[in-house]
Parts: sequence; structure tokens; C-alpha cells
Amino acid sequence: MPLPCRAVIFDFDGVIVDSNPIKIGAFIEMYRDHGEAFCAEIAAYYRLYAGISRISKLRHIEETMLGRTVDDERIAELAQRFSELVEDAVTACPSIPGALEFVRAHADALPLFVASGTPEVELQRIVARRGWAPLFVEVRGSPTHKTEVVRDIIAANGLSPAETVMVGDALTDMEAARENGLPFIGVVLPGQDNIFPEGTRTEPDLTGLKAAIAAVTRV
Repeated sequence: MPLPCRAVIFDFDGVIVDSNPIKIGAFIEMYRDHGEAFCAEIAAYYRLYAGISRISKLRHIEETMLGRTVDDERIAELAQRFSELVEDAVTACPSIPGALEFVRAHADALPLFVASGTPEVELQRIVARRGWAPLFVEVRGSPTHKTEVVRDIIAANGLSPAETVMVGDALTDMEAARENGLPFIGVVLPGQDNIFPEGTRTEPDLTGLKAAIAAVTRV
């Protein structure tokens, strides 16, 4: 039975791959010298704003949480260190249950996309290293804001927003869907707090994604 939508846009970390613990761990490694309490604050901040770029996260940590004055060059240095800590691990980490099965089952019949806060070149490299590049029409990332990425995908591929589903694990993903008129499905992995507003359709993984898409679409 065909899916009751015309396209699906996925976030990557925490939606297709179980990589958020890797990235939280990398931030903690970078700021371990500031103590456990500060690292706990970083972890909480990451979980709430997982969908924004690491540049934005690093700038917030440096300027708002630490009160430092930093320039773009310093942020770029920190971002490079972060990339070195995470890329190989994200390439090797497990996929979210049901994610790869869904993508492989529907890639031939349905346009599938990735819209992530990860730097686009790094993200495309990871997807290619995992052998998944042929499964997606486009793999997009930062520095373009996710709302604009989704808007670009819709426009460039002639998609109907009402018939395109966004699947994400962060408020940034939900905002990108709402701003572009897309139905949204939130992913809240077991053990995680549900950060989404009451009434948001959520799933504990992607094993039930087909039914969830049917519930949020009206095609």
C-alpha cells in the first residue's frame, strides 16, 4: 500500500541515527574542565536545541554560558575540533530502529530528504560513508537555517507542503515544519523527555512511521 504522502523530510541526528549521545559527549569533552554541573547544563541545552547548528551552540556556550567574547575564527576552531570528535563515531553508530527499513522500503517510490543542523559537507560525507546517499534526493545541512532548508527543498522539488511530512526530534524541526506548512511527527526516544507541545504526534522510534504518517496527513 502506498504511503498517504508525497515526500518525507527527515532530521538526521536522533531520527535516522542514534548519534545525539555522541554529540553531547563531544561537547562535554570540550568543556569538561568547567565541571560536572556546567557539563550538565550543556547537555540540557543540547537536548532542547538539538536541531540548531553546532556554530550556534558553540557561540551560545562561549558567549552566554561562559560570558566570553569570541570571534568567528575562534568559533570555527572549536567547530573543527568538534567535527574531529564526532564524524567517525556518527558514521559508525547504530541507526534508529525502523529508520533504515523505512527509507529502503520507500526510497524508490517516494522522494526522501534529509534536513539537518549538521554542517552540510560533513553530513553528506557521513551519509555517503554509510552507503546511504542513493536513498535520498537531497541531503542538506547548515549553515542554512533549517526552516530555509525545508523551504528550499519544497520549492526546488515542486512539492506540496500539505503532502510532505517532516520527521524530527527537536523544536527546531517542528518550527521548520510549521513555518512551511508541513505535517510534523516528533521522535522521542525511550528515556527522553518529551519537549513537544501537547497534541504533537510523537513516536518512540521509526518502526511505526507509516501509521504515524497516515495519522498526520489528509491526502
